[in-house]
Amino acid sequence: MATEAKWGSLPPEEAIRFLRDKVNMPSEHWDDLTRDDHDASFVVAGAVKADLLKDIHQAVNRGIDAGTTLNDFSKSFDAAVAQAGWDYKGGRNWRTRIIFETNIRTAYMAGRYQQMTHPDTVKLRPYWEYRHGDSVRPREQHLAWHGTILLWDDPWWQTHFTPNGYGCKCRIVSRSRRDLERMGKIGPDQAPKEAYYEWTDRNGSVHKVPDGIDPGWDYAPGASLTDRAKEIVREKAKSLPSDLAERLKNIATSRPNPTTPEEAENLGGTILSRLPEPVNENDTLGCKKLV
Repeated sequence: MATEAKWGSLPPEEAIRFLRDKVNMPSEHWDDLTRDDHDASFVVAGAVKADLLKDIHQAVNRGIDAGTTLNDFSKSFDAAVAQAGWDYKGGRNWRTRIIFETNIRTAYMAGRYQQMTHPDTVKLRPYWEYRHGDSVRPREQHLAWHGTILLWDDPWWQTHFTPNGYGCKCRIVSRSRRDLERMGKIGPDQAPKEAYYEWTDRNGSVHKVPDGIDPGWDYAPGASLTDRAKEIVREKAKSLPSDLAERLKNIATSRPNPTTPEEAENLGGTILSRLPEPVNENDTLGCKKLV
């Protein structure tokens, strides 16, 4: 049965932009880039030719903006590989599924992250619930986390926002106070106690990774773009009079979160335009191109 590209019922505009605007990055190995490096970069392990990456990226994009299936992507992948003469590692069916589903799921959850951290959404639905996906071979830790409800800004989400590994179908759902009451809860749960394992990457660096999460997946897709925009605002506020600094922070909290590097870069300039006094953007923002 063909795998559909739509992983939720919400409009995917944020997910489309997140995936579409990634920069194609050549890579030799799967761990050349990990964690939030993927927020701004589209990579396929072993693919180093620009045209090959471009064709594969476009084929994945069609999966999320046009609803094409895994079978459709696989055909486009075959054509791109033949054109480039690429001798890739791994079986064809396994490789195409990993590329397609990983990119679709992370883009969708990055879009969900932007939606769920929007100031208006946080006011109405400040709780997040971990929901285990319907996996053929479920991970024990993911099953244990099922139903866990925490405040949206609990540090646990920094490493456990889904997906949490290759093939992970878990998701995060926002909840209101009334939702919790209907569940018989008077407040959020305590964050699960975590154990860690050590992962040594190809360069010999040792990383502590939470149990149940694949190496390089302990991050929230799209969050680094929001963090970058917040960093720009914080740095700018330091150079302003106190009244303008406070005004800037208030405006910033009312703006939608960015979903692409360009949006994160430009958010400070957009916020600046709403200040009551003219300020030289180059002198105060110090925005630098994100790569």
